This record gives sequence, C-alpha cells and structure tokens, in this order.
Amino acid sequence: GPGPAASVVVALGGPSASGKSTVACRLAEHLGGAVVCADRTRKHLAGVAARDSLADAPFSGAYSEEHTRRTYDELIRRGRAALRSGRPVVLDASFRSAELRRAARQLAQSEGVPFRLVLCEAPRETLLQRLAARADRATVSDAGEELLDDFVSSWQPPEELPGEEVLRVDTTGPIGEVERRLAEQLALVPRAVGTE
Repeated sequence: GPGPAASVVVALGGPSASGKSTVACRLAEHLGGAVVCADRTRKHLAGVAARDSLADAPFSGAYSEEHTRRTYDELIRRGRAALRSGRPVVLDASFRSAELRRAARQLAQSEGVPFRLVLCEAPRETLLQRLAARADRATVSDAGEELLDDFVSSWQPPEELPGEEVLRVDTTGPIGEVERRLAEQLALVPRAVGTE
C-alpha cells in the first residue's frame, strides 16, 4: 500500500557542539517525528547513565570502531521501529563516514521514504567556545578539543550522496532561524512515495 505521507529519514551530521542535538529536537518537533540519539544509544549499550561521562578509563572502549558500529546498528534499528509506527525519524549522530551514512540512507530506501543529510556547521572558534561552556556542566555529550580534532581528521565529505539529499546549515544564528530554513528545504521532500 502507499507509504505514510510526509515521512522522511533525516540524518544529522557534523562535529561535536555543532548544534546537532538542538537542531534534531527542533526538526523532530516540526515534523512530528522521533529523535534517535547516538550519545544516548551509546551510553545505553555501555550501561552508563545518560549524564555520566564515557571519557572515563573503564569506558574508553565505548568510542572504538566496533562499539561505534554497534551504536549505529542500534540507532538504525530504533529508527526503523519509529518509521514503522508511521513517524518521520531524525537520527542524531555525527555520521562522519560514507559507510555510516549509507546505513541511514538504506533505512530510508528500504522503508520507501526520502532521505536527507543535514550537516550542522559552525566556525572552529564557535565550536571550541561551546565545548568549553559545556565542560562546566555534565551533559549527554562528552566532547573536548581532542574529539573535535579527531572528527575533523576522520570526516569523509558526503560525496557519495546526490546533492539534493544534503542540506548544509550554519548553526551560529538563532535556532528559530535555523529551524525555519531547514523546514523550508525539507518541505521540498516529496510528500508521499511515488509522487515525484
């Protein structure tokens, strides 16, 4: 039968402190969708509370490649469950590699809904300021300058995706403005499968 109208898989991409989680929440609200967050999923799998730091020695393996793959597998599994309940899905993770983005795109394709990658961008100084401010209080994210440099060095530009599937957003402006621009761009997503 026809797929759910206006459903979509939106994957957030970008470094720590680029505003992904904020944008993800606003987008999900706007779309009436579900947010699936990699940080929370990773911690759930590692057996730690959402606000406990994973940077501590016992959990140093939580960011390892194998653990990353398990985290993303679980992210996709949760995303699929939400899609099948008839809701759009926003995947809040860094999606730094083509392989990880492919998994999200395959989820959309297998469920017959459009896919969009939203890249959250901000100048390095802004990212570092946000990370410093964040270090003063425990949050769901665990990132410092090291993680930022690590992200930059391992980032694969999304050259594997068709241009219309990639939306870039500068998150230095007011979040309402960011949300409005993205909503406008996402409104161009076909409302139902097979109407292109």
